[in-house]
Amino acid sequence: MNKTRLDILLIESDPAAADVVRDTMRDLPCRSSIQWASDDEALHSFIADLNFSCQRRPNLVILSCSKPGASPATVVKTIRSHSALLRTPILAMANPKHQTEPSALYRSGANAIVDKPTQNDDYAACLTDVALYWSQVARLP
Repeated sequence: MNKTRLDILLIESDPAAADVVRDTMRDLPCRSSIQWASDDEALHSFIADLNFSCQRRPNLVILSCSKPGASPATVVKTIRSHSALLRTPILAMANPKHQTEPSALYRSGANAIVDKPTQNDDYAACLTDVALYWSQVARLP
Protein backbone atom coordinates (compact mmCIF):
# COMPACT_ATOMS: atom_id res chain seq x y z
CA MET A 1 0.00 0.00 0.00
CA ASN A 2 1.23 3.46 -0.95
CA LYS A 3 2.05 5.79 1.98
CA THR A 4 2.38 9.29 0.64
CA ARG A 5 3.13 12.34 2.74
CA LEU A 6 0.20 14.75 2.53
CA ASP A 7 1.09 18.38 1.97
CA ILE A 8 -2.32 20.02 2.14
CA LEU A 9 -3.41 23.47 1.09
CA LEU A 10 -6.51 24.12 3.19
CA ILE A 11 -8.83 26.87 1.99
CA GLU A 12 -11.16 27.46 4.92
CA SER A 13 -12.50 30.69 6.43
CA ASP A 14 -13.63 29.19 9.74
CA PRO A 15 -10.72 28.98 12.24
CA ALA A 16 -12.52 26.29 14.28
CA ALA A 17 -12.92 24.10 11.17
CA ALA A 18 -9.25 24.67 10.31
CA ASP A 19 -8.35 23.51 13.82
CA VAL A 20 -10.38 20.32 13.30
CA VAL A 21 -8.41 19.66 10.12
CA ARG A 22 -5.06 20.27 11.86
CA ASP A 23 -5.98 18.10 14.86
CA THR A 24 -7.27 15.30 12.65
CA MET A 25 -4.16 15.26 10.45
CA ARG A 26 -1.90 15.25 13.51
CA ASP A 27 -3.56 12.04 14.74
CA LEU A 28 -3.19 10.10 11.47
CA PRO A 29 -0.53 7.48 10.75
CA CYS A 30 0.65 9.37 7.65
CA ARG A 31 2.97 12.35 7.71
CA SER A 32 1.29 15.61 6.78
CA SER A 33 1.65 19.35 6.71
CA ILE A 34 -1.06 21.96 6.31
CA GLN A 35 -0.83 25.40 4.80
CA TRP A 36 -3.94 27.42 5.57
CA ALA A 37 -5.47 30.11 3.37
CA SER A 38 -8.32 31.71 5.30
CA ASP A 39 -9.61 33.93 2.49
CA ASP A 40 -9.16 34.86 -1.18
CA GLU A 41 -6.34 37.29 -0.39
CA ALA A 42 -4.39 34.62 1.53
CA LEU A 43 -4.91 32.14 -1.33
CA HIS A 44 -3.63 34.63 -3.93
CA SER A 45 -0.64 35.39 -1.71
CA PHE A 46 0.10 31.67 -1.30
CA ILE A 47 -0.07 31.11 -5.06
CA ALA A 48 2.16 34.12 -5.78
CA ASP A 49 4.70 32.87 -3.22
CA LEU A 50 4.93 29.46 -4.93
CA ASN A 51 7.21 31.01 -7.55
CA PHE A 52 9.68 32.37 -5.00
CA SER A 53 9.37 30.18 -1.93
CA CYS A 54 11.11 27.00 -0.89
CA GLN A 55 7.97 25.76 0.84
CA ARG A 56 6.62 22.34 -0.08
CA ARG A 57 4.06 22.48 -2.81
CA PRO A 58 0.74 20.96 -1.83
CA ASN A 59 -0.18 17.57 -3.23
CA LEU A 60 -3.80 17.95 -2.10
CA VAL A 61 -6.11 20.95 -1.86
CA ILE A 62 -9.10 20.90 0.49
CA LEU A 63 -11.55 23.68 -0.35
CA SER A 64 -14.42 24.66 1.91
CA CYS A 65 -17.29 25.67 -0.38
CA SER A 66 -19.01 27.70 2.34
CA LYS A 67 -16.27 30.31 2.66
CA PRO A 68 -17.14 33.93 1.84
CA GLY A 69 -15.63 35.63 -1.18
CA ALA A 70 -15.19 34.18 -4.64
CA SER A 71 -17.40 31.28 -5.67
CA PRO A 72 -15.93 27.79 -5.18
CA ALA A 73 -15.75 27.31 -8.97
CA THR A 74 -13.78 30.56 -9.30
CA VAL A 75 -11.39 29.44 -6.56
CA VAL A 76 -10.84 26.12 -8.36
CA LYS A 77 -10.12 28.00 -11.62
CA THR A 78 -7.64 30.23 -9.76
CA ILE A 79 -5.81 27.19 -8.41
CA ARG A 80 -5.80 25.48 -11.81
CA SER A 81 -4.37 28.62 -13.45
CA HIS A 82 -1.03 28.15 -11.67
CA SER A 83 1.23 25.64 -13.42
CA ALA A 84 2.58 24.27 -10.12
CA LEU A 85 -0.95 23.38 -9.01
CA LEU A 86 -2.37 22.25 -12.34
CA ARG A 87 -2.32 18.53 -11.48
CA THR A 88 -2.90 18.86 -7.74
CA PRO A 89 -6.11 17.10 -6.68
CA ILE A 90 -8.79 19.43 -5.36
CA LEU A 91 -11.36 18.13 -2.89
CA ALA A 92 -14.33 20.44 -2.45
CA MET A 93 -16.09 20.18 0.90
CA ALA A 94 -19.67 21.28 0.26
CA ASN A 95 -21.92 22.36 3.10
CA PRO A 96 -25.28 20.64 2.56
CA LYS A 97 -27.05 23.78 3.86
CA HIS A 98 -25.56 25.95 1.09
CA GLN A 99 -26.27 25.60 -2.58
CA THR A 100 -23.19 24.27 -4.33
CA GLU A 101 -23.34 23.52 -8.04
CA PRO A 102 -21.42 20.25 -8.55
CA SER A 103 -21.26 20.53 -12.34
CA ALA A 104 -19.63 23.98 -12.12
CA LEU A 105 -17.02 22.69 -9.68
CA TYR A 106 -16.19 19.67 -11.82
CA ARG A 107 -16.01 21.81 -14.99
CA SER A 108 -13.62 24.14 -13.16
CA GLY A 109 -11.30 21.27 -12.30
CA ALA A 110 -12.35 19.90 -8.90
CA ASN A 111 -11.56 16.20 -8.54
CA ALA A 112 -14.15 15.33 -5.90
CA ILE A 113 -16.98 16.89 -3.94
CA VAL A 114 -17.83 15.64 -0.45
CA ASP A 115 -20.60 16.86 1.85
CA LYS A 116 -18.94 18.60 4.78
CA PRO A 117 -20.39 17.28 8.05
CA THR A 118 -21.65 19.96 10.42
CA GLN A 119 -20.58 18.23 13.66
CA ASN A 120 -16.86 18.32 14.51
CA ASP A 121 -16.63 14.59 15.30
CA ASP A 122 -18.30 13.70 11.99
CA TYR A 123 -16.07 16.19 10.18
CA ALA A 124 -12.96 14.63 11.76
CA ALA A 125 -14.12 11.14 10.73
CA CYS A 126 -14.74 12.34 7.16
CA LEU A 127 -11.30 13.99 7.04
CA THR A 128 -9.70 10.80 8.33
CA ASP A 129 -11.28 8.81 5.50
CA VAL A 130 -10.23 11.43 2.95
CA ALA A 131 -6.65 11.61 4.25
CA LEU A 132 -6.23 7.85 4.38
CA TYR A 133 -7.55 7.53 0.84
CA TRP A 134 -5.25 10.22 -0.56
CA SER A 135 -2.21 9.09 1.43
CA GLN A 136 -2.52 5.31 1.22
CA VAL A 137 -4.67 4.39 -1.77
CA ALA A 138 -4.46 7.11 -4.43
CA ARG A 139 -1.31 8.05 -6.29
CA LEU A 140 -0.64 11.72 -5.93
CA PRO A 141 1.37 13.80 -8.38
